[in-house]
Amino acid sequence: MGSSGGGFLQYMDSMAMAFGFLLFLWVLHHACGRYIKLHHGAFLAGSMVSLVVVFLVGRKAELALDPFVGAMALLMGVLYAMGFLALIDEARRITPYFAAYSMVGILGYALAAHYGDVTASVWQMPLMWATLIPSGIVLLGVPVWLMTRKGYGVHALWMPLGTILLYAAFYYMVGTTNETILLGDNAASLINTLLAAGYFGHLLSFVLVPGWLAADRPAAAEQEA
Repeated sequence: MGSSGGGFLQYMDSMAMAFGFLLFLWVLHHACGRYIKLHHGAFLAGSMVSLVVVFLVGRKAELALDPFVGAMALLMGVLYAMGFLALIDEARRITPYFAAYSMVGILGYALAAHYGDVTASVWQMPLMWATLIPSGIVLLGVPVWLMTRKGYGVHALWMPLGTILLYAAFYYMVGTTNETILLGDNAASLINTLLAAGYFGHLLSFVLVPGWLAADRPAAAEQEA
């Protein structure tokens, strides 16, 4: 990857890290309230893992091919997806099964990569897609559902938009590292810009849709206060 992407775009990896760090702080601030729910914990855990991932791949895109970085990226998506699923699944009919299924997929993916050889060639990619597709569907679909059915507002669309941009960044990371995609000297600038824009979209969604991180304050607790 070259470094002729020009001026400001060369520093978009640092912008992605900054947005990821701000997102973590924003979620942490709200998740440390007195009354929290499952989705607060899921969003907090997701933002923590996300921060590690963006610091790694933002400095060295080749790490997108590292299976253990890939496992953390899968975990990040699953945790965010679990948080959004918990927002609409108040009776917990789906969320526990989604979490169990996804964790088995992530652990299987990491174990297959660890043992390598035939085990990795047979199991690694199927387990990755089996985990990535359900979490991607939740991240893209649930915010839209919340916007249309629960009145969360048009700013909910920042989450699926940011998710699409992050997926595109990882797609180009893997493609340029494998040399199946040739982007020339501007590859690093494009990838880092996609990363920064994706994280900025996620940050905006949590900042501008306060209902996603609002504290759970039961009526009885409010009366005691």
